[in-house]
Amino acid sequence: MLLGVFTHLRATIGDVGLWMFDGHPDYVDPLDSDTGETADSELAILTGNGPAVLTGVGPMAESRHASDDGPAALKGAAPMVASRHVALIGHRTADLDAESAAELARLPADVVTGADALTVDFGVPTWLHIDVDVLDPVVMPAVTYPQAGGPDFEQLAAMMAPLASSPSLVGVSVADYRPDLDPDGTCAARLVALLEAVL
Repeated sequence: MLLGVFTHLRATIGDVGLWMFDGHPDYVDPLDSDTGETADSELAILTGNGPAVLTGVGPMAESRHASDDGPAALKGAAPMVASRHVALIGHRTADLDAESAAELARLPADVVTGADALTVDFGVPTWLHIDVDVLDPVVMPAVTYPQAGGPDFEQLAAMMAPLASSPSLVGVSVADYRPDLDPDGTCAARLVALLEAVL
């Protein structure tokens, strides 16, 4: 989702930052991905660290940009977002398996994490992205890759509030809600209430 969002944003606005709530860093080396899903490496690709055909960096990039037949959605200068303009919020850092620890270790040093991520102003228009697996699966089981240890809805609302009220905010996206795992709509209703309260 964010690859399309940032392709449009940088074409219409220019430099844009990212506040990213996610239970995972989404910085898997694509060659190490168990699933082969682009979502495993979404933040890596956005920051220019991934397959050349997607990032525009490396030997495949020149031929891609030289032709109008390339993937039009991802054309443009790389990276799509500078790593210094990314705040990663809510990813788990304790008791990680070896693969998750390796993914976390790949994050660029200038990606903002920890408490600073909740108050950082990058000085550029900034997009707010919520992957709902940031929430603890006890309160949000309707996700593809649940991971224990996340916030509940009230805690997430408190973390989102200063970012959602920032004059830098240009838009919001929500990902990985699974309606097939929410037959009575309880999780959907709580997500809508969260967004209504915060936005």
